[in-house]
Parts: sequence; C-alpha cells; structure tokens
Amino acid sequence: LQAQGQQVELVGLLDTVLPRGIISPFHFKIKQAVKSVRDSIYKHILHNTRLSSRAERSQSLLQRRGDILWKAIERWDKKMNSYDGRVVIFQATDLSDMGSVQLQRGLGWQQVLKKSFDVFDIQSAHGDLLNHQNAEVIAKCLRDCDKGITHKN
Repeated sequence: LQAQGQQVELVGLLDTVLPRGIISPFHFKIKQAVKSVRDSIYKHILHNTRLSSRAERSQSLLQRRGDILWKAIERWDKKMNSYDGRVVIFQATDLSDMGSVQLQRGLGWQQVLKKSFDVFDIQSAHGDLLNHQNAEVIAKCLRDCDKGITHKN
C-alpha cells in the first residue's frame, strides 16, 4: 500500500510465522522431510487404488495447499525488505499442533521490522485465533492501538 502512495497506520499480523522465527529448524526440517516422504507414499497409494475416498483426496489437496503456502513463505522471507511502520503481532500460545517446533517471541519479525512492535499472546491454537472470544480480544487490542494505547506484553 505504501508503494502505491497510501498511508498505513498499523499492520496487524495474526500468528504469521516467518521461517527465521523457528528456534529448532533442524527438527522442523527433519519433520518436513518425513512428511514429504509420507505424502509421496500417500499420493502413490491414492493414485493406484480405486478404494480411496473423497475425504482422503480432499485431505491430500489440503496438505498440498499447505506445502505450497509454506514454500512461498520461505521464498518471500529470503527476499523481504525491512519495514519501518507500526506493527502489532498476535501470537498463539498453544503450539501443540506444531510438534517439537519452538517459535521466537515475535515469530521472526524482529529481524525485519525497523521499529519496536507489540506482541500480544492469544491463549489459543493457530486455527482458533479468530473464534468469537479471541476475535474480541484482538479487536480490543486494535482499538487500543488506534487510540495510541500501547501494551507491554
């Protein structure tokens, strides 16, 4: 938006993890490699059998979509420019769906952002960030930010 001449007052990031924000990349890479092999075997089985269900094919498509998204994020992370605007990061605290991966506070954005930023912990898993209760918490934080109220978290 700034490149188009528009003014940006605040950027809110909803649990947006950059690859550089992963503390244990070795374990994550192993997990990704195992997942890749598993997915290849799974695709082979689905392709060579007529017994596969629509639900299994749908799950395979969701996995591929996630893989494509992660690869795009990795490419973008490597060529990303720094940002000097105001940023608020909403970070999910429940990492149970991420296996052994640990994340930096700020999810890797501290290396990209020129100014200080606020991080708000949301007591939730990533997939539940926008449920009704969490959406209300996020909305209150954004309203406070709009009023110039900063939160030390």
